[in-house]
Amino acid sequence: MAQSSEGGDAAAQPSDGGGAPPPASASPPLAGINLIDRSEGSVTYLRAIQNFSPTIESWQIKDNQLHYVSYTCIGTVDFETYASLHSDGDGLTAARWEGNSPKIDVSDEDTLTIDETTLRYTDMPDQDGPANVHYDAEFGEFTRMCGQAGKDLAGFVL
Repeated sequence: MAQSSEGGDAAAQPSDGGGAPPPASASPPLAGINLIDRSEGSVTYLRAIQNFSPTIESWQIKDNQLHYVSYTCIGTVDFETYASLHSDGDGLTAARWEGNSPKIDVSDEDTLTIDETTLRYTDMPDQDGPANVHYDAEFGEFTRMCGQAGKDLAGFVL
């Protein structure tokens, strides 16, 4: 039995594991990622794209407001911005960005074509295809691009 510095018996103390830090994981915790807004009146379009490194874009629309965010394979935010949407009545929608546009041209307004299943830029060819509501297909493509990290992110969200 151990003795205290005062000569009495010391009470047994639980081990802290030697003070070793917890094991590091390969990727950060994914709590807080909300790729798909499932609230009433909301529509989310996803698009997996291969830029310099793979990203998955989430375009969440509710009440004429657009929240755009793209994530890397490990779930970190690559780019995020907001826009107000204004329809001109002929099937085109103007997105007025609060910050920079997700496009490289850094404009403050873009023209989008939005329907029930797809969202695309009107003024440029879309080599990666439009963002769409086919979540399983987009997560499948993202997983193919990212390997295990993409599977982890897709498994967390779906």
